[in-house]
Amino acid sequence: MDDFLKLKQYHFTIMKSFHLNELAGFLGLFQKYTGAQLQEVVSAKDQLLLRFRYQQNYFLFFDLSMAKPVLFWLQKDIKLKKKTTPLALFLKKYFIDSVLQDVCIKNGEGRVLHFYFISKEHGQLEIEARLFPHGSNLIAKTETKSISWFKPKDLNTDVSEISPVANIDEIMQTKWEEYQDLSKPKVKKVDQSAKTKSLLERLENDLKNYPTRDYKSVADKVKATQNLNSAEDLGIDLSLAWYEAVKLLLEKDKKQVNKKLALSKRIEEVRLLLKEGKTIDQKANNDLFAAVDAKGRVKVLSDGRRAYVGKSAKDNMILLRKAKAWYLWMHVRDYPSGHLILQQNKGQVVSEADITELGLFLVKESGFSKSLVAGDMFDVQYTECRYIKPIKGDKLGRVHVQKEKVLRIRFKD
Repeated sequence: MDDFLKLKQYHFTIMKSFHLNELAGFLGLFQKYTGAQLQEVVSAKDQLLLRFRYQQNYFLFFDLSMAKPVLFWLQKDIKLKKKTTPLALFLKKYFIDSVLQDVCIKNGEGRVLHFYFISKEHGQLEIEARLFPHGSNLIAKTETKSISWFKPKDLNTDVSEISPVANIDEIMQTKWEEYQDLSKPKVKKVDQSAKTKSLLERLENDLKNYPTRDYKSVADKVKATQNLNSAEDLGIDLSLAWYEAVKLLLEKDKKQVNKKLALSKRIEEVRLLLKEGKTIDQKANNDLFAAVDAKGRVKVLSDGRRAYVGKSAKDNMILLRKAKAWYLWMHVRDYPSGHLILQQNKGQVVSEADITELGLFLVKESGFSKSLVAGDMFDVQYTECRYIKPIKGDKLGRVHVQKEKVLRIRFKD
């Protein structure tokens, strides 16, 4: 079975539940594991996971989605979005440390499995698993008490002849693969071209309706008259000296002009993207600086990955906060270097050659390369961004590093 899998709650429209003869095939499977001890109970919405110990860990997993209930006997753990349920609490109280004694199907009940346990403290115990569509349920029983996942319904008589299948291991593996595929959330496709066109329309509308205030001419008037009356409607504090008001008005005019220029520049960029058949998301993915308000230098590796070094400590912190957990962080040890962030896909391998190339780039961008001569050695420390934490209250740019690796590099011009 596959390794850890984050399962979500979905009703199945393709996968079929186990039929009666397949469930009967489980009986022979479970006979191999009688004597297994129940050690852990985990519940989620419509799901229950029981961890057993029998020389190694085994996991009995139920999904009680009303349309297609299923169960699996797994050799590796799966991760659930935990949610406490009354039945799980009941199992933890009475069933933990109990031992699996037997599993059976009773004639006439249909797709119902009975799991029998023995507990030194609580005696005979049972889990009744009803696994037929639109009537699934789990019922846990002690000698005096019982609790169910859903309100129990009367069982219909099923006189079908039982003929256990022989290849239940193969069937379970196939259904488990189907279950994993159907458990994955469906990602809604977004028309990035339409999204980009919509952005362009919005930007053009913003530019067309951008409020324009006549700060420059008012500043000239105030300067000529040394009177602030004409600036009353422009949000200027009338208690200011006239020359301070002129300075403030000119700053507002400059800011207004720059904003309109920036808006016009962004419109041209988006128009160019559309002309080249690209979208805004493609550009954002290729340029981390474009996604954050930071400046610095960029190096593009041969495979297209991009490395960023902030222009200042503030820029470095902005990059670090916006970086994905699996991006690579790098710093030159014992030198006042910048912080390098390598933008890459999750799980992507960074070779020693990559580290060397990035280390030389970082040294040259950090400004102290002039103090080095060809052949000098320096050390770079690197790790994933998830292990870098800014030190609160300390100088901006100082960080706490965990799980770092160090590579010694020979400097070359």
